[in-house]
Amino acid sequence: MWMALGALLGCMSWREAQVMEADPLERTYGLELQARFETWGEDGLRVEVSPVEVALGGWVRLSPVGGFSDSSLATVLVFEDVRVVSGAGAGLPHGLTGRAARLRTFRTGEILAVEELIHLSGPGRGLDALDVLLPLLSPKPPVLEPGEVVTTATSYPVRFDRERGVRQELAWEWTAEAGRASEARSFRHEGQLRGEGRDGEVQVAVAGRSSGALQLDAARHVVAHALEADRTVALRGPGGALIQRQVITASITLESITEPSPPRSPLYLDRAAVRTALHQGLSSLESCFARGVVDELDLELHFELGRGGEVTAPHLPGGDPIVEDCVAGSLREVPFPPHREDPLAVSTVLSWRAGRLVPHPVVEFDPWAPPMLFAYVADPAVAEGLAAELRLPPSAP
Repeated sequence: MWMALGALLGCMSWREAQVMEADPLERTYGLELQARFETWGEDGLRVEVSPVEVALGGWVRLSPVGGFSDSSLATVLVFEDVRVVSGAGAGLPHGLTGRAARLRTFRTGEILAVEELIHLSGPGRGLDALDVLLPLLSPKPPVLEPGEVVTTATSYPVRFDRERGVRQELAWEWTAEAGRASEARSFRHEGQLRGEGRDGEVQVAVAGRSSGALQLDAARHVVAHALEADRTVALRGPGGALIQRQVITASITLESITEPSPPRSPLYLDRAAVRTALHQGLSSLESCFARGVVDELDLELHFELGRGGEVTAPHLPGGDPIVEDCVAGSLREVPFPPHREDPLAVSTVLSWRAGRLVPHPVVEFDPWAPPMLFAYVADPAVAEGLAAELRLPPSAP
């Protein structure tokens, strides 16, 4: 689904004379999407997943954040007021509202990178299986004479790290529906989409077709875009193959153009921000250790940070219960910054040396690691079971 959204929103011309300049304005688009997923197993993999139909609606806000020395542009893509329902009309939990990714494109519209994509992927999120929304945001239409037909080839990455990612390729045939070459604003496109990559030891292959209709304004910004995709995704591992047919229909329509919003809380916290806040709160934590503690002590500290910077579930494994209660209370006074991620799991070490807490350089996050990528499985437990079977050697008991 998400591939389609990319193509809809960020169209730019293929000819250098028509490249778009950086746009300082925010654009908000209404999004509607319907999808059907049919899943089965091959090569010995047993899959008992019924066909799934989902509908997604809401808004997508594109906020420009600047450019790079290679002339590429950076835009933050934020999902707002998202609703997801099953084919029967029942609401489905998803957690997409407020989530974001950073889209980096060339001025022609070609997608160079999608950062923070992991925050939109996996069970209950789905961007890895709905990545057709990316070319929906940035389809890169050519400049055409009326009636002229041109085929373009472009690619975009759905990459999470060195071990997980797929590079998708699009071969679209474009036709201008009306207007002179310099003014053509309505287009149709149709063609193949293919991709290959891997999720660890699981090989991923994608093949299918897509078509769509695109409308631009005089500055070649997207006004509306509708896209249909019908593709098959194959995940092949030591334990067999999981095959999923994905039929997706998506559309976006421009709702508003506004000046950039005032800075908000960060999308996702990095380790440096959490470490700085912890170091600022060391003095309040020291009082928990001041009574009769040995000269040297290292204790693991685990806690979660809510979106408002609030601390929940603090834990000192193996620590004195009285010290643990004191640390929990003191942690809640530390000014951690707000953010827009799910509760963030944090791990660090409290080092007590000669009567004081010493700033520890290591702060770790327990990473969000979806059990399986590129196939839409809403239930995390089912996805975890299928992922384990895919990776299980046939000879294993």
